Amino acid sequence: MDASRDRVVDVISLPGAPVSLALSPEAVWVGLKGGEVARISLATDHVIDKIRTAGADAMATTDGALWVVSTEGSLVSRVDTRRGQVVATIPVASRPVGIAAGEDSIWTANGVGTISRIDPKSNAVTETLPLSFVPDAITVAGGKVWVASFSSGILAAITPHPDAPPVGLLLEREIRWLAGDPNGVVWVCTAEGTVLAIR
Repeated sequence: MDASRDRVVDVISLPGAPVSLALSPEAVWVGLKGGEVARISLATDHVIDKIRTAGADAMATTDGALWVVSTEGSLVSRVDTRRGQVVATIPVASRPVGIAAGEDSIWTANGVGTISRIDPKSNAVTETLPLSFVPDAITVAGGKVWVASFSSGILAAITPHPDAPPVGLLLEREIRWLAGDPNGVVWVCTAEGTVLAIR
């Protein structure tokens, strides 16, 4: 879709059913049911590669890397985006359901009421923090890690520094999705068809 002209300019066929999506400067990455990741070139709008991972339930990108969540396997696969190969497999707390990059770390929201911090230098979990709820999604914005519970409408902001307590918001509406932007704003899509901007 061309955002400047508000119209679809290309339709790309996928080699499987999509379950997740991520964007890097050179490609669109689509996680497929069964664990493969399709790489779509932004230059040609064609699928140019398929990469086998343990699962592709959620994804995030950093410079030169794609981080891919396998919820069932409780793993994060690190893909070298230049070579198109899995270069590390990282065990995390049980059932990671979401992933985000920021504050020099990779973060997973885990289906057992925790979040985990992965150090991209060592490809290892360095910290697991408990939550008072089970998260469904995670993002990073404004120097904080934001975690949401969709059905309960809970949104919590965690500052990744020692002795900083989490700040929780009860939005009193069901959440469908959230995303953080470079300006520190968290965007929340609700089930009732509204979008909230939170700083």
